[in-house]
Amino acid sequence: MDDDVALARREIETLVGARVRTVGESEWAAFVRAGWLSSHDVAIGHDAGYCCDSPSVDVARLFWRLSFCEWVLVVAPTDSAAWVAGVPRRFARVRVVDGRVCALMLPFNTVAEWSGVVVNGTETPAESVARLERAVDAVLSGDDGGDFVCAVSRSCRATGHLFHGLHVYKAKFFPRLARACLNECAAESVLDPFVGSGTALVEASVMGVRSLGVDIDPLAVAIARAKLSLLHAGEETAEAIAEVLRRLESDASAPMRCACVPPFLSRRLPDDVVHAVETDVGACFALLSDFPWCSPLHIALSDAIARKFKFRFVGLGYARFSLSVTRMSVRAMFLQNLRWLARSCAVWHWLRAQSGVRLAPATVLHGDARTLPLEDGTVQAIVTSPPYMPASSGRESYLRSKACSLIALGLMDAETIDAAEHAQMGSVVGAGQIDDCPAEARELVAWLETDPSRRIKAQATARYFADLQRALSEMARVLETGGRCAVIVASRHVFYRYRTREVVRAVQNAEIVAQMGVRAGLELTHTVPVELRKRNAVARPRARDSYAETVLEFRKRERTI
Repeated sequence: MDDDVALARREIETLVGARVRTVGESEWAAFVRAGWLSSHDVAIGHDAGYCCDSPSVDVARLFWRLSFCEWVLVVAPTDSAAWVAGVPRRFARVRVVDGRVCALMLPFNTVAEWSGVVVNGTETPAESVARLERAVDAVLSGDDGGDFVCAVSRSCRATGHLFHGLHVYKAKFFPRLARACLNECAAESVLDPFVGSGTALVEASVMGVRSLGVDIDPLAVAIARAKLSLLHAGEETAEAIAEVLRRLESDASAPMRCACVPPFLSRRLPDDVVHAVETDVGACFALLSDFPWCSPLHIALSDAIARKFKFRFVGLGYARFSLSVTRMSVRAMFLQNLRWLARSCAVWHWLRAQSGVRLAPATVLHGDARTLPLEDGTVQAIVTSPPYMPASSGRESYLRSKACSLIALGLMDAETIDAAEHAQMGSVVGAGQIDDCPAEARELVAWLETDPSRRIKAQATARYFADLQRALSEMARVLETGGRCAVIVASRHVFYRYRTREVVRAVQNAEIVAQMGVRAGLELTHTVPVELRKRNAVARPRARDSYAETVLEFRKRERTI
């Protein structure tokens, strides 16, 4: 989309340290005539191309950090061959053309995203690796690999690579957006105080950026840790997955039961459904008895449990929900997940070996963004995406929707889930004071209180703004002077009449959060809009509305006396 292209250009200019110009069709043709590109290269689909003339571009940095570019062409004098020395030769085609070094390079993230697509389109680990190799070779040899690349670059599923698809997670951070923000912050280390499923930390690790993540949700912490452990795991992990697969496929599991369905859910389900789920879960856990608790395989099982029950919280703010049960058994979904994980491990090990990637360390803590366990001024940069405001949707009960997984993994028991829900930022339950927040936030809460159909959301919304203000103040406290912070939020929230869908109020959410950041002691430097395509055609009530997020870029300003 247009915002993606604009964000890509911004990222490129940040990485090359210079302005770039758009490449038109005539210039593409000139590159082919000069012998720098083949007609097959240009035939590969692209939305935009940019050109930069600079003697100081760090090509290896482009290889490791680019998010949006499918490929990069480097043309330099022959005595500048060192320009591409830091790029793994497996992912570059280097030739000398008329006395110039001419290199076509596939950035690391390009191949990583391709790996996610081939995993979804193949049956075995060997087939996944072979197809990924063929795709890389076809593009770099100048053969017609365009059909594959076009399909990959336009695939809406290119978000499961690097183990991002290990576990379902609502409102998951887009990997490309996380990378773009990491590039913009240009720091050697980064904090994500709302780490969620760990997307930013995974991307930081492969980019060579040290990272720390914090989250109040114990399942989120477990998911993020599992993804990071898979990045660092050796071949023994693939062998262990294969062994569990053999046992699962041969039905070699002891009949056990794991009581993981909480009362608020079990009373809405037939007894035989509850019994079948809990028996499946117990039997699968028995196969994992040799693994450390909350290993990646446990998280793959948690994903199957989470996908068994589909919650849809009604948008009135009462924490009521509709419920549907997936026909596929937990056992069958776990088997499906393990096969995906086996293929994902295979392509990752290939990519890791071929690229020589040096993973930066990452740590995930169970903590609270409102009271970060860090000293003042100790963080270089922050990249994060806080929970959405509950008032416009009124649909989230974060822990209840994950209750079965939380209980099965022993991270929380049924009795404490409801109480812990009140501590979740963005939950539809809870109340708070909003005195220290911008006028627009206070006006929204006052408006909610006067509307009979929305009054129940007012206090939860007040709590949300108060919590977000505290979190932003904590970010400002731990950020070093001059440090940069990227916060991704919804651009606006829309309220409508439930029956007619007439818009009755639009809240400019990004503007409110920007003001809150300034109140916290940060300086707003840029706002970057990012429009999103909705994938859920049945989402209600405004499924076809445009939706956008905004990247708010802040800098920690110096204190004035």
